[in-house]
Amino acid sequence: MNKQTIVNKFGPVALLFFYPMIDGFMKSRDNEVLWGGEHGGILLSNILLTLSSFVEYSGNHPGTAVLATDLFEFAWPLLQAENPDVRVSVLYTIASCLPQLPEQILISIMSKRRCLELLSRTATNDCDGKCRTIALSILNSVKSMITM
Repeated sequence: MNKQTIVNKFGPVALLFFYPMIDGFMKSRDNEVLWGGEHGGILLSNILLTLSSFVEYSGNHPGTAVLATDLFEFAWPLLQAENPDVRVSVLYTIASCLPQLPEQILISIMSKRRCLELLSRTATNDCDGKCRTIALSILNSVKSMITM
């Protein structure tokens, strides 16, 4: 079988898309017309999923760990949002960031933010079944990543 190496050209330019999106959100986050109601939840969910894609498609580029750390820090506080679609997107975002984080950063983030505790509560108590399932999957992944 002939294996071909493919260079990831997206990794070096991902930050050119990533940080302007976060900046745009931060500048407009107080705009009730844009972020209020159901449409605001849909928009926020899509922004989180887009940012997750940037991290995933950056691959093994040296800057990917920084993007993953920044995205985790950006998304984590949104895990307690009222909108279940936002919570699902946050959990998906967290799941896409974790494999990109070096172990020492992962351990630091998990302990500083008490992530395992909140993920456990989400896995058992969230009213949305998707959230419970994704949170449980993340918990299992984190536990295996840390104990390896």
